[in-house]
Amino acid sequence: MLKEELKVANKNADKKPYVIVRNEFNEVYAGFIDRDWKPHEIVLYNARQLVDWKGSNNLLHLAINGTMASELCEFSKEVPAMILYNVSIILFTTEAGQKSIQNVSAHDTWS
Repeated sequence: MLKEELKVANKNADKKPYVIVRNEFNEVYAGFIDRDWKPHEIVLYNARQLVDWKGSNNLLHLAINGTMASELCEFSKEVPAMILYNVSIILFTTEAGQKSIQNVSAHDTWS
C-alpha cells in the first residue's frame, strides 16, 4: 500500500464502519474496515489490538455498549493500517461501542 493511498484511506476513515474482528488465532482487533472487505482478507485502518476488555461480558457487549472499566483494559496503540487474513468474526460496533474503544488509553506496557 502506497503512502498516499494510506493517507487518503485514513482521512476517509469516518466513512468506513468501525468493527471488532477476531482472527483464526483468537486475536482481537478493532478499527475501520474497508467497504470492499472479503472474509479471507480484510484491511483495518486506525487499528488496535484488544488483549483484555474489562467491564464487558463479551465481544458482543463491547461492540454494542463499549467497556465499563476502560482503565482496566489492555488495548494497544493504533497503527495506520493492518491486513488480517482468515477472519472468523466481524462485529460492527454501535457509535457508543466505537467511542468507548477509541477512548481507552494504550496499555502502559505497550507505550
